Amino acid sequence: MSMSMYLYGSLLTLLAMGLLVIPMLKHRREHWVTAALCLLLVVFPLTVASIYLNTSSYDWEQHAQQAAGQQQIPSVDEMVTELSKRMGETPNLEGWMLLGRSYTSIERYTDAANAWYEAWVLTEGKDPKINISYAEALIMADRRTLQTSAVDLLEGALEVMPNDPRALWYGAMSAAARGQTTLAAERYARLLKADMPENMRTAIQQQLAALGEEGPPGTAGLGSGITRLTVQIDITPELRTLAVSGEPMFLIARDKLQPKPPIAVKRLQVSHFPITVKLSDNDAMVPGNKLKDYNNLEVIVRISKNNQAFAATGDLYGHTQPTATKDGNLAATILIDKMVEPVAGPSSAGQ
Repeated sequence: MSMSMYLYGSLLTLLAMGLLVIPMLKHRREHWVTAALCLLLVVFPLTVASIYLNTSSYDWEQHAQQAAGQQQIPSVDEMVTELSKRMGETPNLEGWMLLGRSYTSIERYTDAANAWYEAWVLTEGKDPKINISYAEALIMADRRTLQTSAVDLLEGALEVMPNDPRALWYGAMSAAARGQTTLAAERYARLLKADMPENMRTAIQQQLAALGEEGPPGTAGLGSGITRLTVQIDITPELRTLAVSGEPMFLIARDKLQPKPPIAVKRLQVSHFPITVKLSDNDAMVPGNKLKDYNNLEVIVRISKNNQAFAATGDLYGHTQPTATKDGNLAATILIDKMVEPVAGPSSAGQ
């Protein structure tokens, strides 16, 4: 029996009492009437309530527990913590995936990456969607993984799902971070063919403009006002054997008369030579700095042997001064032909 039925029963009880009490009030001066009224008003409702409680199927205890539960709804952090505890006790793929999404939603990206790693292990790296989610969490936790641990995850996913929007987006970012601007532009252009919100489309077009690529029709001109420096990089045969694939390589633009701090920096990885890389005002160390504002601009390429941003003994480097191009931008050709030698004091070579 439901709560609504209880209300109907109460109304009927009151109606019945009214039919009994009203006639008795006409004889209220008689002693027996007063006693009967008191008995009727007190005992009758109690008797009806007792009968209802003993015969009703309505679960009063459960209702009370539900009401108490509604007042004690756990927080998102508490629910995620409880899910994490369960995964530690009884791990399963669906749980790890849910935990990864949950950590991402509350911006705990390192924890999200750890959860997606567990899912990646359970699927032996064969599920491209899980690989993309794992790469996404890694990138959100540390953008440097665009050039390291996220690369293989994204490249493998793109082989299986070449038009997946998330894989294209992060795959383009990864290619750009590694200096593969043509590949990055191609992926951004492919992504523009998909249906997406206008603000997302604008963001992609801006990325294309920053790369110095026109992209599909309608994307040209978005980068107006941005100076781009196109650098062709090669290395001498003598030093080529010392350049190990995967080593960090820095492209640096600086004021030759005041070299520190640099104007703009882009981190790359050694892959093959020759290679063409683009540097622009968007890579400026200080937002608002313009490459064209410096009359003594110098461009340096340095292969780091100690994985550091500053020059150290054994690093390979080359440098030159750029020239203006017909379209108003800059260009440079650099041959890596020198090695940082040990010196007694601090040096700015290759910085």
